Amino acid sequence: MNRQTISEDGDHLEQQHILVSYIPFWFAAFFIHTPIKTIKMSTIEQRFLNLLDSQLDISDASALDVDVKDLHINSMDTVSFLKAFNHEFGVDIAPADAAKMSKLRDFLDHV
Repeated sequence: MNRQTISEDGDHLEQQHILVSYIPFWFAAFFIHTPIKTIKMSTIEQRFLNLLDSQLDISDASALDVDVKDLHINSMDTVSFLKAFNHEFGVDIAPADAAKMSKLRDFLDHV
């Protein structure tokens, strides 16, 4: 790639040749096809499910997509779960923001 510096009057002052480095195709292809996000997400999901089981006695993964109102969780358990969730994942979800989350998966997606 050529790079030129042009003065205010339009003259070419300097011309440099810049070597563009690139990652070899086989190296990039390896990382494109490696499911790093999937592995990370499954461990996060497992930690989340363990937290649900210990805090709310919910052990079924299908409960992630059920409306929170249908789970009949009382406010004391909700506050306890929110504190444990914030601590476990190092996030800070305010109670007002948590009240807007309609499904348990919304918490998981927040991580």
